[in-house]
Amino acid sequence: MGTDNSISRRSFIGAASAAAAAATMAALAGCAPTSKEESLASTDPTSWDEEADLVIIGCGGCGSSAAISAAENGASVIVLEAATTMGGSAVLCAGSFVAAGTKMQADAGITDDPDLYLSDVKGFLGDATIERAGDDWKLFEMQAREGAATVDWLQAMGVEFNGPLPYPLHSADRLHVLTPTAGEWPKALQPRMEELGVQVHFRTPAERLITDENGRVAGVAASGRKYRANKGVLIAAGGMDSNVEMKKKYYSSAIAGIAAANGFNDGSGYKMAQMVGADITDLTDATSNLMRTSGPGPDAGITQKQKWMPYGLSNAGAILVNSAGERFCDEELSDKDLIPLCEAQPDRQCWMVYDEAVARNFRDFPNMIVSSLSGVGWGTVEDFIERGGIVTGDTIEDVAAQAGIDATGLTSQIDKWNKACKDAIDEDFGRKTFGREEAGTLGAGLSTPPFYIHGPIHAECNQSWASLAITENFEVKNVEGDVIPGLYSGGQMGHGLSPIAGGGHGGTMCWAFTSGRLAGKHIASL
Repeated sequence: MGTDNSISRRSFIGAASAAAAAATMAALAGCAPTSKEESLASTDPTSWDEEADLVIIGCGGCGSSAAISAAENGASVIVLEAATTMGGSAVLCAGSFVAAGTKMQADAGITDDPDLYLSDVKGFLGDATIERAGDDWKLFEMQAREGAATVDWLQAMGVEFNGPLPYPLHSADRLHVLTPTAGEWPKALQPRMEELGVQVHFRTPAERLITDENGRVAGVAASGRKYRANKGVLIAAGGMDSNVEMKKKYYSSAIAGIAAANGFNDGSGYKMAQMVGADITDLTDATSNLMRTSGPGPDAGITQKQKWMPYGLSNAGAILVNSAGERFCDEELSDKDLIPLCEAQPDRQCWMVYDEAVARNFRDFPNMIVSSLSGVGWGTVEDFIERGGIVTGDTIEDVAAQAGIDATGLTSQIDKWNKACKDAIDEDFGRKTFGREEAGTLGAGLSTPPFYIHGPIHAECNQSWASLAITENFEVKNVEGDVIPGLYSGGQMGHGLSPIAGGGHGGTMCWAFTSGRLAGKHIASL
């Protein structure tokens, strides 16, 4: 029978709590790297070690939802997870869901529906994005129409949400945020999986898909054992964020070395699917490479500007410095251009510095300092100070000491920056903005205490947008556009060209759980 790598309910709860606290032990969906030979699909063996109606690769938001939904609809389920706990990338984020027509909205007296949501999204996405999605726009419509049922379903299992919260550019308050953190939802779903008899094998990385003589995906080989799938295999193994060679091949060498938020997103799921002929979309799109801080944040996209905001932090006058307290760039560059400059700094990191005159502009909705804060959704300066994400002090020397930046260097740099703002000339890097008149910071420099520093900021590959091509029934398609029998996908691995994130903050999480819920139900019905 081999070693039983399943984890008991008690050990799971302890592990999940440690994961949420440390962020490094979070359950991560996916498969361990394998050699080229091990990645090859193999034909149906004469014997199997275990079998179920549905075998799922990955126990993140999509995989766990699919497992529960399939089991609720009468299917037997086996889940193969490479990590020691469940959760995947869905425990490493802010935990926001955008959904229209939830019970929470109704209880709050909010009138909303999927058609209004779709109308809002079409308005700010524009025709070009929708046209590019083609038939995969139907996947986004599915998310819009089914997202509310997903939130209600999760709530019924004991998952807790904060909200509904207001959402700029949206006609209704429809942002629902996991509380107290995104790392809590496995504590509700894992007992439900146990109750339904779902078998979850942790520390069991999938190695290859097994096909029968007709080319149907019949099962999975993992950790020396073979798992038969009588109805189908759902692959929900995360992206290729941590795979340097795949990022070089599909994107560019310039971004290949950027650290991944989720180290288990190694691309092995794509490799397994490709070996049975699966088509992959969005390979020409860049990964989501961002300038970010570690938890609790804030997310440090340099301009800190959302679509609805007239200006962001750097627009208002903030600067970036390295550990010596020195500027090294025009802060108004895009993240794409800033990343290599940040990577070239000592320890590949930097800090954002500003004063009270800048900070006072980011204390009230909708001018927020960040668009994702665990348990809150939208964060103000004070939200992050309370969580240790921003340090503040009455003097530059004080705040520099707290951040671990050279105080002498920072003081000298701010004096230089203040002169540049007064003269409206940045001789070092050619920056053209020196504050904003409507922010009350034009030409003022950084001279009003208290002073604020957040960071360290580093480049991070947050997500790769490559996707298996799928149908509305989550069937994986081959390069000819035909369905590969027995193979399904959803979540980060399966969204086609649908703009699941482009539809706004909270779209990716909602898709992960919604696609899993619907895929599990569909496969169980076969």
